[in-house]
Amino acid sequence: MLGLLCLATLSVKAQESKSATTPFYVEATLGTATPYKKIMPVEVNINAGYQFAKRFSIQAILATGYMITKNGHVQDYNTYINLGGGMGFVLFPASNKNKNEFTLRATFTSSVNNKGYSGNTYSAGLYWYMRHSRRGIEPIVGAGYRCTNYRLRNEPSYTGAFISFGIRY
Repeated sequence: MLGLLCLATLSVKAQESKSATTPFYVEATLGTATPYKKIMPVEVNINAGYQFAKRFSIQAILATGYMITKNGHVQDYNTYINLGGGMGFVLFPASNKNKNEFTLRATFTSSVNNKGYSGNTYSAGLYWYMRHSRRGIEPIVGAGYRCTNYRLRNEPSYTGAFISFGIRY
């Protein structure tokens, strides 16, 4: 399902002229968060989004990551795959003079695998990206706060600040 959404997004983007902007976008980011209770998450996210109004957007999220323990080992039970969604609100839109745009987002993802670190993740963050790129690829940086409630292990809930870097098309 997410793959079809990504393909549809890319095909719509390819059909438009370079001067026009499309409400569909795809983001790929790499992120990490602060260590908490001897674990630190490292995550790769693919977001497919749609800006349905001038300041509002929705996202479909695929996240895969590792919970790195204090000794640095990564095992099968330390990995997770999450699916979810989110909503965004453009706080400071880009203009002809200022190409920077700041968006506030709230997201929810849930694990689709039954490994040790499955759970629900809630996050809220502020994202910056530069609009009106000539090639359609824009840098994106996000920072915020997240909470993960684990389902299958006796792990404490994870809470901490996060930061992510990536590209937006």
